[in-house]
Amino acid sequence: MGATWQQALDEFLRPGALLVGIGNRLRGDDAFGPMLTDRLRGATSWSVRDAGETPENEIGRIAALGPERVLLLDAVNWGAGPGGIAFFPIHTVPWQGVSTHGMSLRLFAEVLAARTGCWVALVGVQPKCTRIGAPLSSEVAESLDCVAGYLMNTTARRGSPGDRP
Repeated sequence: MGATWQQALDEFLRPGALLVGIGNRLRGDDAFGPMLTDRLRGATSWSVRDAGETPENEIGRIAALGPERVLLLDAVNWGAGPGGIAFFPIHTVPWQGVSTHGMSLRLFAEVLAARTGCWVALVGVQPKCTRIGAPLSSEVAESLDCVAGYLMNTTARRGSPGDRP
């Protein structure tokens, strides 16, 4: 049996890691990433950034921050039940799925890693509905609470540096 997403996250995160939310706030569960960054900003000392639905436009800005590790936070379809949470190292980020982004999530992760030289991984949540105008499903809302709580607790245990401007 493989590591849980929490164990994998503990191994991946280091002080100075940048957490990047990806998704479209108007498409139901695809709002997971941006809503998670909203929750974490000011409530944790991890550096956080909302890349919205066009993360490829943020590559230069992320590179300028010089992070050693970037954790992407997004809704992604990998065939789990709604609200399922998983950790994906860069080479296992799903190529396709619910992507509402111009560039596939996997390609974005690979370009980001090549451009910055940093380690990139994803914490993904399985969406239930990504229809325009749909609310966040209760399953994904529970997952958002779970991931946010875990990341805030991890901050307390590790004492990562504060947010960068």
